[in-house]
Amino acid sequence: MSFQEIKTQEEFDEAIKERLAREREKYSKEIDKLTEEIKEKDETLSNLQKANSELEEKNKDLSEKQTAHEAELKERDDKIKGYETTSAKMRIARAAGIPEELASRLSGDDEEAMKKDAESLAALFKAADPEPQSPMGKTEPAGNDNKQDAKDAAFKSMLQNMEGDE
Repeated sequence: MSFQEIKTQEEFDEAIKERLAREREKYSKEIDKLTEEIKEKDETLSNLQKANSELEEKNKDLSEKQTAHEAELKERDDKIKGYETTSAKMRIARAAGIPEELASRLSGDDEEAMKKDAESLAALFKAADPEPQSPMGKTEPAGNDNKQDAKDAAFKSMLQNMEGDE
């Protein structure tokens, strides 16, 4: 191979034509390879975006369900607290001797406060209640019959002994 002077563009193009073809082929293969990788990555990206949107939708649904469950739990907790409060009021009212109809009127944030309220209400009932009287009233005659008085005394003594045995 001897050196030849190139005088025209056509001669130059002809001289480097083969070398340009080799370089073009080399970079063409790399470009094809990179184009294929880009397509694969675009496909992967598209799949990941689709999966991400599905997961976001599921997350939204689960979040809504969680909010609904939390509201339901709060409602149930409030209901249970109401039942417990009512139960405590009834128990405290019975212990203090207050009629059950007035148990719901007891106030207080905790049992101690309700007990104090029950005690003050029970004190009002005790002050207002007269001494209980016999439902039969007085059935004994007003006379001085000693035999009858002796019988009555014996029966009273026997009744007191029976009450003491319990």
